[in-house]
Amino acid sequence: MRVTRSQVVSIRRRSVVAAASAVAAFDLLAGSVAFATGVIPGPDGVIHGCFQNSSNGDGGNKGTLRVIDPATQHCSKSETAISWNQTGAQGPAGPQGLQGASGAAGPQGPQGAAGAQGPAGPGSEAIARHDVVLLGSFTDTQLVSLSLPAGQYALFAKASVFNIDTSPQDATCKLSTGEHSDIRLGTFPDSDGQVVELQDLLTLTTDGVATLSCATFDGVAQLGKLTAIKVSALHG
Repeated sequence: MRVTRSQVVSIRRRSVVAAASAVAAFDLLAGSVAFATGVIPGPDGVIHGCFQNSSNGDGGNKGTLRVIDPATQHCSKSETAISWNQTGAQGPAGPQGLQGASGAAGPQGPQGAAGAQGPAGPGSEAIARHDVVLLGSFTDTQLVSLSLPAGQYALFAKASVFNIDTSPQDATCKLSTGEHSDIRLGTFPDSDGQVVELQDLLTLTTDGVATLSCATFDGVAQLGKLTAIKVSALHG
């Protein structure tokens, strides 16, 4: 049988298609081997590939993308190197969820260490009073006294002293610390009495007593008062 020209052309076309298919199958197989044996994606999670820019005589078709291992493979001059990550971009934060139920109370923790000593609080105050005490013969006569625990104190004393003799006379009032005041009293009954005020500092290393006393030849002390205020420090 005679072969026509059209049959020859058809045979040649089928041969070209078969050859191209074989080349494509070989490239696909080679790419599959590279993908299976190479480090894809890389340690950083990045996938590398080559994008075919135009058709060429090597069997590459425009738009073809192949995955490579950059450690052993490289893109050709007709390809553009591209890369992408398997992990997509982080999406927007979702709405806040509902508040969960309160958990059970935990066990009580151990007791903490004792804290540092705080500053001294307001001073405690002790007061003693006496209405009338007779004075005579210039003998020291105690008007009031306060029993105090060990500590540091500010003392304040006050008394009114009167002469009940017809002659003027001297008088003295003093604290147990030694602080004192000397006064001159007029004759009775023409002269009014005099008010004596004293103050001093007192330090007791053990429990002790603070006193106010007065003395004159013939007289009387009224409204004696002694106040002791405990303080944290003394200055003066």
